[in-house]
Amino acid sequence: MSYPEPEVEGMARQTDVGYAVIGYLLAGPLTFGLIGLLLDWWLDTRFLLPVGVLAGMGLSMYSIWLRYGRS
Repeated sequence: MSYPEPEVEGMARQTDVGYAVIGYLLAGPLTFGLIGLLLDWWLDTRFLLPVGVLAGMGLSMYSIWLRYGRS
């Protein structure tokens, strides 16, 4: 007796999109936060790290909206 196979293709595609969105949300703040940290170290300031993290989060959300949010 064989059981019907579940709809794997649609589920895999949704999972891939979810992983891509999580990747964007992590990569943006980490990358721009690191740039802000290096600039803080180089310029001897203390405000560029949070600015970089916030800018990275904003840009990653914008890129997610451009890629997946519009119809």
